[in-house]
Amino acid sequence: MAGPGRGAGQEILVVDDDPAFREVLVAVLSAEGYRVSVAEDGHQALQSLALRADDPPSLILLDLAMPVMSGQAFLEAHTAAAFLPAVPVIVLSGNLEGQPRRPDGHVIVYFRKPIHLERLLEAIQLWAR
Repeated sequence: MAGPGRGAGQEILVVDDDPAFREVLVAVLSAEGYRVSVAEDGHQALQSLALRADDPPSLILLDLAMPVMSGQAFLEAHTAAAFLPAVPVIVLSGNLEGQPRRPDGHVIVYFRKPIHLERLLEAIQLWAR
């Protein structure tokens, strides 16, 4: 892994219902210099984005299979809500059949779990705004 500082203080929103997986991502991303916020499902993620529409995260890491609001439902709601800022999304999922797409056609990067961390960090560095 590259040394600290890769993230230069950019914020990543991790949306995943698995607390252990979130904890690992938070630790790895924090060590790389990213600020990290978390949500347990798509509904919490939408609420977080709405509360901070003027200061959105640089990137969203999104699981697909979650209770309350799935990753696909989040993508649809996020795109439909014109007041929410467009934020690049990287999907992290154990099942990528029928890969979701945002209704606005925004390209999404996909990683199948288990994740190769160095490749994920490279994608984050490339896509984070």
